[in-house]
Amino acid sequence: MKNIAIIGAGIGGLVAALQLHQHGYHVTVYEATPTIEALGVGINLQPNAVEVLADLDLLDALLTTGVTPKTMAYYSKCGTLIFQEERGQAADYAYPQISIHRGKLQQVLYQAFCDRLGAEHICFDHALKDLTESEDHVTLHFGPNHSAKADVVIGADGIGSTVRKIIHPNDGTLHFEGIRMWRGTTTMPTLLDGKTVLVCGTPDIQLVLYPLSHPDEHGICMLNWVVEILDPEATTLHADLWNNKSDQQAFAHHFSAWHLPFIDLDKLFGEAMLPILEYPMVDRNPLSSWGTQRITLLGDAAHPMYPRGGNGATQAIIDARALAQALDTGNTIAESLQHYENTRRSATAKIVLNNRASNQTKFFAWFETEGKNGATPPEWFGQKAKQYHRDAGLQ
Repeated sequence: MKNIAIIGAGIGGLVAALQLHQHGYHVTVYEATPTIEALGVGINLQPNAVEVLADLDLLDALLTTGVTPKTMAYYSKCGTLIFQEERGQAADYAYPQISIHRGKLQQVLYQAFCDRLGAEHICFDHALKDLTESEDHVTLHFGPNHSAKADVVIGADGIGSTVRKIIHPNDGTLHFEGIRMWRGTTTMPTLLDGKTVLVCGTPDIQLVLYPLSHPDEHGICMLNWVVEILDPEATTLHADLWNNKSDQQAFAHHFSAWHLPFIDLDKLFGEAMLPILEYPMVDRNPLSSWGTQRITLLGDAAHPMYPRGGNGATQAIIDARALAQALDTGNTIAESLQHYENTRRSATAKIVLNNRASNQTKFFAWFETEGKNGATPPEWFGQKAKQYHRDAGLQ
């Protein structure tokens, strides 16, 4: 039985642990923080990720916690419906798309981890410092006189991955093109039918909206929102752009000329749960290889991508299944990890580059020049969406 160490107890790391445990492997997770808390805002899980979680017997918990969108709709800044497409089971997939609070998803995964592997198999306050790989094992260094050994190490430690830095020291800097994001949640009346993900905007300013909870008896739910603003002058990354606690004064003035009849933007931003968090929209150039003979990467550590199309957490979850399946094949660990990489690296690289190309931004640019005059939405937009779904493993 292979002894596997996972660095990072985020969504990808916990799903990988559950998958590997299901396949009969001995797993230990090492997490730098002292505990797991329900932090973050909303994310979307695509049907292929929901299928993986359903196979782990987690679907009922997810459906209780999250919402299943039926439609994704694009609106202009004045509330004109430009284009919409069905999502999840409404689009004939076997499983739904699920909109869920990231922290609540992580709590569901952590509870399943404790129930199945045991809480003793996650080591908190273990910040990885270095790795030493030999022919028959990897030594993990957490500090002076504090180490552990494993047959395989999985770096699932996010966009600032220590594992990635160790095995790819010349990786380069994060890719940033000046898009700043503000993310928050607000409790208010549900949008439209309560089953729609909305993308509203212009080429330079976009607002994404979707519910994270089912409406109560008064029609009130938790709405997740993301503001994206292109700032051509903000092309250099600074530490104060990261996880910055902000408020509506930083961005709300950009929406003074907007009119969305289905949402009160002053209320959405002004009554948001604090803090509102600011992030730069960043990714990394795809790697030509992920790992070594006994070390590999997963999720944002392997393929950090712009948070568009609901594919960040989704692809990490698919990675986890592919990794578990790959470790069941091959004559050696190295062969298995190479098979995993061959399965996932090119597929995720396409998504990284597609997200960066920002097809939806081009779509809003089309509307500003042609769509306002009543032109039919361009066929290329629907075709690009279908190709994106194929690249993401949805079709």
